[in-house]
Parts: sequence; structure tokens; C-alpha cells
Amino acid sequence: MNKLLIWNINQRAGSGESLYPKFVLNYFNKEFDIIIFTEFYKQNDWEKIFLNEKYLFETSDNGNKHNEIMIAYNKEKYSKIGNKYTWKSDYDKDLPDYLDICLKDNYGDIFMVVGTRILVDYYDYKNANSLNKEMEARARQGKKIVDRINELNEKNYKIVGGGDFNVGRRNNQNEYWNKLIFEEKLPNMINVVVPKGVSHQSYKGDEYAGCPDLMFYSDELSVYCYPYTWDFVNNCKNVYVDGEFTREIPTSYPDHAQIIANFSIR
Repeated sequence: MNKLLIWNINQRAGSGESLYPKFVLNYFNKEFDIIIFTEFYKQNDWEKIFLNEKYLFETSDNGNKHNEIMIAYNKEKYSKIGNKYTWKSDYDKDLPDYLDICLKDNYGDIFMVVGTRILVDYYDYKNANSLNKEMEARARQGKKIVDRINELNEKNYKIVGGGDFNVGRRNNQNEYWNKLIFEEKLPNMINVVVPKGVSHQSYKGDEYAGCPDLMFYSDELSVYCYPYTWDFVNNCKNVYVDGEFTREIPTSYPDHAQIIANFSIR
């Protein structure tokens, strides 16, 4: 059994140049085999800060003052095959944050780990034209992710991954971008999971709070995904003063719930 963590850690491209919260770093001493961070920022000496006997790390290469994807994996359980695959994200070029790596486990099973995040721009939620223009831009980024997953699937790779897809609330039915649109464009053998609960702005209640964070995996994997997890707020009550319902969370404290899942290869 493999244990996976997917988490938007709210670095906002180094806004404020604040250090990584200690409780975030502590997750590299826990039971997770694979960790995917979105909105990860390469602070000065980040490699030294994250140096760990258990994990090896790969990141996207978006350049200075940009968020990255980080994938960490247990070096005693997996070896990496080949080079990472990434591109430099760019909202204007419809390129989301993206990283995938190929791992081989100790049983000889080979699979791809994917981390990604749809980039967003400012828009007026109450203005239909502004909203739809933004959602069309997100959909174009989503197509880039789908194209890559299709490519991996056509090569018969087993796939597991996820990230922040900025699909809005659970029942979002925008005609250009929502969870169902993403799911329907994927190959039939790729499954998308929206865990129970909400993963962003939970103070808005179940109907209007966000569920932008998704997990996906190939049919060849057996997966159990837990509800969106907010347990980490208990580690820093001076910041998360209202628990998971906190309205304003300063950078660089995570403002999204975690996706935690167990998976095995059939």
C-alpha cells in the first residue's frame, strides 16, 4: 500500500518571502510515500531546508517569482526512471503549473506521478462576461493537462496524481470549466475523485465553498481517498483561529485542505 498527500500550501510565489511553516516541513517525517505540493515556492536554500533522509525531490522549473509543483517520493520504496517532464507555466500561453515523474517500486511496478495547478487571473465573479472569459482560459489550460495525460495513457502508463484545478465549488456548472468538463475529456480509464467535504473557503458552507483540489488515477490502481483533511489547523491555532473556517490565512500558511489517499497497483 502506498500513501499519497496532495496539498496546496499557499506560498503565492513567495509573497512576503516568509519561511515554510514548521508543521508543513514536519510532513516529511510522517508516513507518506509520495507528496505533491502545489503553490510551492523555491525560497532561498529551499533544497537545504527540505533535505531529508527519507525523500528525494523533483520540482517544476517556472523561474523566479513563480509558484512551482513539488513531488517528493520515498527513496527506499521507489526509484525514478528517466527525466522529469515539465514546462514553464504561463497564464497568457495557457500553460498551467505541471510536473510528472516516472517511478518504479520495489515490486517492479512502474507508474507516473502527476502534479498540476490551473493558473488564475483576477475577474469579476458577478459579471458573466468577465467570469466566462476567465473560465475559458482555465479550460484551455485544462486541455494541456488532458493532452499530456492522454499521451501517458496511450503509452500504457499507470497514472496517479492531482492538484488544484480551480474548478470552483462542488456543484459549479459553468459551461466552460468545471469538474465534469475535465473528467469528460479524460480517457475512460482515468478516474477523477472529489473527496467529501470542501477544500477551500469552507466558511462559505457546503454549497458555495470551493472544491478545486482533485485527484485522478488509472483503472489499474486500487484507491481509497479520505475526505478533505483539515487536521493540520490544530498545529497552528494562532493562525487558524477559527479552525478550518478561518477567512483570512496569511502567506505562507496553507489555505487549502489536504487530499490524502491510499493506493495500490493491481
